[in-house]
Amino acid sequence: MKKISLIMALIILLSALFSIPANAMDDDYLNETIDGFTFHYRIIDNKYVEIVDTSGRDTRGRGVNFIPEKLGGYPVTIIGYHAFAFPSDVLIELDDESTFDLVIPDTVTCIREYAFSGNIFLGTVKIPSSVTYIGEGAFQECVSLRKINIPESVNRIEPTTFISCAKLKKITLHDGIKKIGNAAFLGCKSLTKFTVPSELNKLGDRAFYHCKSLKSMDFNDTDTILGYQSLGYYNTRGGWDDGYYGDTTTIRDETTKKYENFKIICNDTSGYTNLQKYAQKNGFKYLVSSSSKSTDLGACESGDTRTLYVDRERLTDYKTSNPKIIKLTKKGKMTALKKGRANVKVPLPSGKVYIGIIRVINNPVLKKKTTSGENKGEYEAVKSVSVKQGKTVSVKLFGKAKSIKNQYTSTSKAQIVSKKNDDIIKIKGKARGTSTVKVKVNGVKTLKLKVRVK
Repeated sequence: MKKISLIMALIILLSALFSIPANAMDDDYLNETIDGFTFHYRIIDNKYVEIVDTSGRDTRGRGVNFIPEKLGGYPVTIIGYHAFAFPSDVLIELDDESTFDLVIPDTVTCIREYAFSGNIFLGTVKIPSSVTYIGEGAFQECVSLRKINIPESVNRIEPTTFISCAKLKKITLHDGIKKIGNAAFLGCKSLTKFTVPSELNKLGDRAFYHCKSLKSMDFNDTDTILGYQSLGYYNTRGGWDDGYYGDTTTIRDETTKKYENFKIICNDTSGYTNLQKYAQKNGFKYLVSSSSKSTDLGACESGDTRTLYVDRERLTDYKTSNPKIIKLTKKGKMTALKKGRANVKVPLPSGKVYIGIIRVINNPVLKKKTTSGENKGEYEAVKSVSVKQGKTVSVKLFGKAKSIKNQYTSTSKAQIVSKKNDDIIKIKGKARGTSTVKVKVNGVKTLKLKVRVK
C-alpha cells in the first residue's frame, strides 16, 4: 500500500513539473515567424525577451535583416549570444546589393557577446541610445560593415568588438568612452580616420593594430595609457598573425619584422607624457604636437628626430632659438643635437606666433662594451682606451643623428678608420704612445678620447 502511494505521489509531482509554462523555464525556447524569418527566443521574468537564435533566408540568400520590437507580446531587450551570427552553411558571393542596413529597436538594452559575429550581410547598424552594453566580439569579422555609431549610453568598447571588419571606414564614438579594449578594431584595414574620445584613459593591446590605412591618431589627453602595439603594424608578419590579415606573404622570422611609422598627434604636450614614451618605445618616427598655444614639447634624447605639426597644418616657416641644440627644417622636422633647451617658433595664419619648448636631456657619448665583471657585455662610457700597435679597438657612439655625419680628427699615433656615418668608431694603433683623437658628433659636440697604443 505504501509502495502504491509513493508511485502516485511521484506521478503527481511529474505532472506538476510538466504543467509549468514553457516561458517560465530558462532552457525552453519559443519560436515566432515574421515575414518568413523565424526568431527563437525566451521570456525572462515574464517581462522581456532575449533573442537566442534566428533562422531563414530572403530571396538573395541573406539571413535575418531586421529585429522586431516585440516577440510573444513582450519587448525585445536582449540580443543574445550568437543570435545573428553568420550561418556557416551558406556560401554567397557578396556585392553591394547583398548587404543591408540594420536598425536595432529602442527596446533593446543589451547586445551580448558575439551577437552578430561573422555576419557578412551587415552594411551599417543603427544602435539606439537605449543600449547600454555591447559585448565582446559582438561585431567581429562583419566584413561588409562600413560604419558604426556608438551611442552615449555605452561607456566602453569591449575587446575584439570590431576585430577584422575589413570594410569599416567610419567609427563615431562619443567623448564619454573611457576605455577601448584589447584588439577592439584590430585588422580594420579600411579605417582612415579615428577621433579619440576626449575622456579616453586606456587604449588596449593591439586596439588599432594592423589598421593599414590609419596613419595618425589625434589625442586630446596626453596621459592616455596605450597598450602593447595599440597602433601601427608590421609590414611583414608571422605566427599568430596569420588568422587576421589574409594578405601578403607570411614571414615567420620575427627578427625580419619592421614596425611601420605612425603619427601621434596631441593637443597640448606637457612634459614627458605617456604618448611621447609610447612613440619612442615603439620606434614611431614622429611624435607630433599640435597647438596654437605655447606648449612644452617635453624631453628627448640626443639623436632623436621628430616632426612638429601646428594647428594640424603643414606650415613652412619653423625657426629655432638655438640651432646648436635643435636642428630644424622649414617643414618642422626637428633633430636633437646635444644637451640643452631650445624654443621653436612658428608664425600662424592668424598672425599669432606659436612657441614650443623642447629639452634635450643628454649629450652624445662614446661607450665601450665591458668584457668582465657584473656588467659584462653592457656598454659603459669611456674617456680612454688601449690598443696594440697595428690592431684596432672599437667604441660605440650613442646619441648620433642619422642625418648628420661625424667628423674625425686622428693623430700620428692613433687613426680613426670608420666611415663618417657609422655608430661604431674603430681606432687603429699606428705608433706607440698616448694621444687624443676627436669625434665631432651632430656637427656641434666634440668628444675627446685618449688612446694609448702599446
